[in-house]
Parts: sequence; C-alpha cells; structure tokens
Amino acid sequence: MNTNSRDLKLDETLSSLSKNGGGPCAAKSTPKWNALRLLLVEDSKDDEFLLVAALRREGGRIHFERVETAGEMAAALDNREWDIVVSDYSLPRFSALQAISLLQRKGLDIPIIVVSGAAPEKLVAETMKAGARDYVMKDNLTRLLPAIKREARDHAIRRELASSVGKLADFAYNASAELREPLRKIMAFGDRLSALCYGRFEPGGKDYVERMVKAAGRMDRLIDDLQKYFHATAKTGPFQPADLMEAVNEALADLETAVSQKKARVVVAGPLPTIDADAPQMRQLFQNLISNALKFSREDEPPHVRIQCANAKDGQVEITVADNGIGFDEKYLDRIFQPFERLHGKNKYPGSGIGLALCRQIAARHGGSITATSWPGTGSEFTVTLPAKQNRAEERPRERAGPDAASG
Repeated sequence: MNTNSRDLKLDETLSSLSKNGGGPCAAKSTPKWNALRLLLVEDSKDDEFLLVAALRREGGRIHFERVETAGEMAAALDNREWDIVVSDYSLPRFSALQAISLLQRKGLDIPIIVVSGAAPEKLVAETMKAGARDYVMKDNLTRLLPAIKREARDHAIRRELASSVGKLADFAYNASAELREPLRKIMAFGDRLSALCYGRFEPGGKDYVERMVKAAGRMDRLIDDLQKYFHATAKTGPFQPADLMEAVNEALADLETAVSQKKARVVVAGPLPTIDADAPQMRQLFQNLISNALKFSREDEPPHVRIQCANAKDGQVEITVADNGIGFDEKYLDRIFQPFERLHGKNKYPGSGIGLALCRQIAARHGGSITATSWPGTGSEFTVTLPAKQNRAEERPRERAGPDAASG
C-alpha cells in the first residue's frame, strides 16, 4: 500500500475554530482542533507535493494519509476517523466519483473536495451532483485551504448536531415511556368503571366513560408508534444478514387478521434477497407498508399488494410495494413521510400518522431511501432502496437509559 502519514502545517485558525468558527452557535458546536485528519486520494507524488506545499504555507498541523485505490481508501476509512477527504478527479485505478460512491455506501458523512487539472462545466456539475462539497483547480490551490476550513467546520457542526438530535430522541423516548404508566391506570380504571358501574350512569356519564377509554387507547397506540420511531432513530440493533422473505412472512403473520378482514391478496413476485440489516426493523418496514396499503384501499375492490425486488446499481437492492388503493397526488409526496402528517381525516382512516415516517427512518438508518409514485384512484408504488452490504464495524449502537423499545 503506497500511503504516507505525516504531520503537516496548517493555519492556526483550525485550532481556534471553536472560538471563531462562525458566530456564537458555531463557537459552541465546533470542537477544538489538535490536528485535522485529512485523507488524500492522489496517485501523483508531484501533485501531492503541490498540495502539501500549499497547506504548509498556511501553518498549523494536520494528520495526512495518501491513498490511490478503492481498497486503500476503504482500509483507511475502516482504520480511523477522518474530518475531510481531498481527491484527484481521475486516477489510473480509481476516481473521485468512485470515492464519493464509497463514502456513500459506507454511510459516512465526510465532506469530499475534488481537485483537478481541468474543469469543464459538465464535469464540475456531475461531480457536485454526485456529492462533492467543492471543486478546486490545481492551478488555483489558494482556494483549497478556505474550502477545507469551511467544510471541516461544517462537518464538526453536523456531528455535534447529530449528537444533540440523538440525545433529544433519547429524552423523548424516555418521556414517552414514563407516560405509559399513568395512561395504563387511566385505561384500567376506565375499564373497571365500564364493567362495574356502567348501568348506574346517566346517558351523559356513559358517553364520557366511552370517550375517555377510546382517547386513552389512541394515546397508548401513539406512544407505541413513537417508541418505534425513536427506536429506529437510535441505531439500537446490529446489522446482520437478514432474509427479506422471512421479514415479509413475519409481517404478514402479524397482519393476518387485517388481511383476512379486508379480503386482501398479498403477492411476493420472485425471490427476495438476504441483505445486511436490522432484521426486526425490516419486518417493521414491510408491516408498515403492507398495513398502509390495507388502510388506504378502495371500497369497491379488495386490496391487492405486490412485493418484488430488483438488483440496483452500486451494490444496492430496490424493493417495491405496489397496491391498487386510493392513491394520492404526488405533490404531497414529501408530506406523507413526515411524522403526524395526514392527507385524509382520522375518522375515516384512523392511525397515528407515524407509519411512513418510521419507514423513512428505517431506510435512512440503513443508508437507504424511500420514495413513492402514485395518482389518485390508481394505487401507489413505494420504492425502498437499501445497500446489500453494510460495513458492520462502523455500526455503533448507542446506549439508551430507558427500557428497550418494541421493534415489532
């Protein structure tokens, strides 16, 4: 492996970003730098020298490693954490676009800056669209240091923000768990009132008790859905080989009564693969998508749900769940994946409004995505794209103070 690790000089600004990195908010969020960790994807020692010289002129310190191939970059990413990647656009056995793809497959939010000797407009647009944070010409390396400082600062802020969001999710999860106990007492005493005293109530009193019990039941289901949502956010389960066919069968077993009542037909077209995933969350994903199809079915036709999988590019699989239901206008596509968002009244279509938001959380946690195509009255097709393989060494479940969430 042709790599060079060394200490280089960089602007002292990097060590004081936490003090002057962009206002009071950034000052609190950005950690103090001892050394910036930079991974350089470059095969030319001459170009490496130019980059090093440009960085040296600015003072300060960084930890620097140079790699030339996909295997070397993957090993470097596995062996340590990096603050930023600087990549030549084209190498004999590798490229900046492949480096971007590698970062994305590993689910790493590390900014990458591309350096090149040529910058056709189409080339720059392609690189930025793929996920590069900046594009710097080799004959204008004075732009490189400001770009590195900007992206390193923003990356540190994003990490702090992600940590804060995780802590907030833990708090919300534990708060919802604490609400469970008094709620269960309300439900228990409401049931006792109905069983022992129902006949003694005036008509108005009976109505009050019934409404109280129903409201408590809705709150109980909402808390259950919220805990599942926070469970998906918290990365609590490891990635292991998960049979998606088994996940579908388990979801259908849980939905057996609903499928029977709706006289629904659920078909799996072709085999489903085994992927690296959190198996209980895969079951939850399919359960929510099938349940969504059953709920929003047409009154004049039994639900028909079709599940199939096609291999996609770059080591990912594409799973579709299509139905013949009422559909929706695609202008509401972003809304349907937001928590508590509804396109229809809760009286006609009951539920917490968490189901599809949970699907998006699960897909995102696995480094994937979910989208849908639909038209009112013609049904919907949800498409989930997931990596076939995960870097399990990178999966670091966070400890939770409260009890484990239900994952099914």
